[in-house]
Amino acid sequence: MAFVPKKRAYVMMTTGQGTNRVGQVIDYLTNKSETKTFYAVRLNYNGQVLFLENNGLRKPTQQEKKQDKKLHNREIQLERYERSVLEMMRYDL
Repeated sequence: MAFVPKKRAYVMMTTGQGTNRVGQVIDYLTNKSETKTFYAVRLNYNGQVLFLENNGLRKPTQQEKKQDKKLHNREIQLERYERSVLEMMRYDL
């Protein structure tokens, strides 16, 4: 069974720009054909938002959460531009 994170869950990135970093799921959506799920994840160390598929995420251990602490004070929601990027991912496939 694949790991399916909910909103506000902490995840570890295994692919892409934030590899081996812990972040928090802000939002997610599935594409029109309902074959893929995309997640908007805010990184703990700088607050940057990354957009990833489910296969690039896993549940972090307590040790990993302690090592990669939250170093920003940004809101746990998407800004207007970030929301539009996530919505565009629905139609790319």
